[in-house]
Amino acid sequence: MSHTKTTPKRVERTRLGQLDGLRGVAALFVLLSHMLRASGAWDGPFLAGLDRTPLHLLVGGREAVLLFFTLSGFVLALPVLSASDRPYDGYLVKRVFRIYVPYLAAVLLAFAGATLLARGHIPGMSDWFQTHWSHPPSGRDVANHVGMLGRFRSSEYGLSFWSLIHEMRVSIVFPLLVLPVIRWRTGRAALYALSFSIVGIAWASLAGIGLTGGAGEYAVTVHLIGIFLFSALLAKHREWIVERIRGLRPPARFGLAFLGAACYIEGRRVTETMGETTVAQALEHWTFALGAAVAIMFLLASARAARFFTHASLAFLGRISYSLYLLHGVVIYALVHTLSPYLQVWVILALALPAAILAGALSARYVEQPAMAMGANLSERLRRRPRTVAPRRLQLRIERSRGAYAYAAANRSSF
Repeated sequence: MSHTKTTPKRVERTRLGQLDGLRGVAALFVLLSHMLRASGAWDGPFLAGLDRTPLHLLVGGREAVLLFFTLSGFVLALPVLSASDRPYDGYLVKRVFRIYVPYLAAVLLAFAGATLLARGHIPGMSDWFQTHWSHPPSGRDVANHVGMLGRFRSSEYGLSFWSLIHEMRVSIVFPLLVLPVIRWRTGRAALYALSFSIVGIAWASLAGIGLTGGAGEYAVTVHLIGIFLFSALLAKHREWIVERIRGLRPPARFGLAFLGAACYIEGRRVTETMGETTVAQALEHWTFALGAAVAIMFLLASARAARFFTHASLAFLGRISYSLYLLHGVVIYALVHTLSPYLQVWVILALALPAAILAGALSARYVEQPAMAMGANLSERLRRRPRTVAPRRLQLRIERSRGAYAYAAANRSSF
């Protein structure tokens, strides 16, 4: 793939704003999805019918999670592409404090809620709702969630915990696995990314498990590595893609946007048509990821879309999106188990919306931001260590040459 000459920072200046806004909208859709799924009405004909129309986008949980994964791979690749001096130990420290510390706080809060507040079966709630917070956590539950290891029902106490387990696992190995994507030509890099998904699919098929991810399966992690690496490839060619989108005639641009929207909105038809097989689930994931990729590129290419997704309200949702995503399930279950003897279900679920946003804002302010600051401080200390005591590390220097990337490796540092 050839590259046009672009100003390297032109695309980057507004990147975080609109992508964070997109992440905030996705987190809100996940919250709405779980609010509706918790209601007993979800088992009835109306919501079942809604789930089969394009309006399900407003409550699309699966789609939003694949959007999160696509965004994560894209954003994680950007520092690698910038050729900044990023030692792996510093990267890992920042990633642990960014993802794991808020996750651990949410896990402990969920365990406390399931132990102190759970009332067993709640009348008026869906069958799906009744399968969560069904018993206090055991010692094994605690060990599994804290260690993120082994097979376990990782969504039982927090509806979003399962995806963070996979994201943390992928983050640990991402700096090493992304190197071929950066160094190789597009076709070879794409096959490399796809190979991880194929291995994950084969592993899951042989093990007789699905790719829904809720059991913490390592096969699912391997499959998702492919999507992260696909997103890294997207980041590598982002400037070229953005320039091409901007150069399209309006009908072609509309057609591309329509195709991306169709992938994202209608991707679930894959499993509805083929059944919940491992291959169908993987195809569904990739369809969602393609739709998310088109959305990301259009956000970078369109000034109008960038202005919309950097609006103050969406910027706020973007800032709290991670905490909102982490805690919304805990809030829903805590409110239902606490207030069900006194209030109707629809009232409780209506209260869950502002309560979850408030919990997300408080967590972002008092847990997430301090954890990120601690991680950045410790990472900087590691970066400033004397070279005489630093371990040998791989350095990747990425240079622009003849419209492509030239690379060199040395011994001094990595990401």
